[in-house]
Amino acid sequence: MKNLLLLVGIVLSSGCFAQTTIEDAKSTWSESVDTMSQETKQLMVNLLEYTMTSAIDSMVNEGMYTKALEMLDTMQANWKKITGMDFSERMYLTKGNLLQHLEEWEDLAAMIQECTTVHKESLDERIAPILYSLQGNAYRNLEKYRQAIGAYESSSFYYKKKGDIGSQGDIFCSMALCYTKLEKYSMATSFYEKGLQKFLEYFETSRASLLRSELKVKDEYKQTLLGVFGCHLYNMALFQQDYGTRDAMREYLLMSAHCGHDGAKSEYKRIFRY
Repeated sequence: MKNLLLLVGIVLSSGCFAQTTIEDAKSTWSESVDTMSQETKQLMVNLLEYTMTSAIDSMVNEGMYTKALEMLDTMQANWKKITGMDFSERMYLTKGNLLQHLEEWEDLAAMIQECTTVHKESLDERIAPILYSLQGNAYRNLEKYRQAIGAYESSSFYYKKKGDIGSQGDIFCSMALCYTKLEKYSMATSFYEKGLQKFLEYFETSRASLLRSELKVKDEYKQTLLGVFGCHLYNMALFQQDYGTRDAMREYLLMSAHCGHDGAKSEYKRIFRY
């Protein structure tokens, strides 16, 4: 354990790796794992990764996004030299979330492609849908809508296997945005409806009920997803305003308002006078 803590200190002690630092880390790692079983070695790797990503998370919590990314880049450049192993999906995911926050879309799309290639045969099915969702977001922001749809389809596949219907709803609505940009309006309508149904199922409510009254949830994660649902409903209202009917636009706007979307509340009052 002392050697592990020493290794963590070496890796995190500098924003850049001098050659002597890399050699010190490799030496410390070798001393730690030479007599261990493969199972114990993997446990050590997991613990090392957890410790490092916790340090990255602390930087993020303090708003030090660029520094956190620089640290991750440094770690990634030397990780295999020290441990003999590839960056895990969890480490890639940590980096992906940072790149998305910094809106580094080209780097994000390329990084996810690298991750899914490196871990092609053993992609962690708990992390895979999030990775593909991030890639879809990157492609969408790069206006590469067909590639975005492909990434979202992969994300949906894994979410379906997990039975995560709330996240599936989010993905379907994101796909609808892409189909709108491609001017495939019937496909956009179809995926918006699929997304709506998944969200309604997740929140155990109905369209009629959501039109009647506000939807309130207490769970913190559900509150976050409710905000996402409200944003998608607002986008559905805008879609109906441009390509559908006023009645449909009104319904989606009201449902969005009942999910707590402030913009939808204001627009509903402005357009419909109450």
